[in-house]
Amino acid sequence: MSDQLKNIEEKLSQLVTMVASLRTEQQSMRQEMNSMREEMDQRFDQLRQEMNQRFDQLQKRIDDVSQSVNFLVHKTGEHDKDIYILKQRVMSL
Repeated sequence: MSDQLKNIEEKLSQLVTMVASLRTEQQSMRQEMNSMREEMDQRFDQLRQEMNQRFDQLQKRIDDVSQSVNFLVHKTGEHDKDIYILKQRVMSL
């Protein structure tokens, strides 16, 4: 019986050591995961800022092109009117 008790104590001691090792490993993994999560959050924030900047630049370019198109449409209308008036004058000569 004493040998059995000693054997059980040894196995229990091994289990305690293994559990302690697993807990240490688990804590280490938790820290690594938290670190990775923080890095990912920082990277996503950085990407979000970069995308917002690019969107703002694109929006400005679109606005500039839109204004240019509006100007050209206006000028084309004026020229068409001038051409029509000149054509009418030529035809009446």
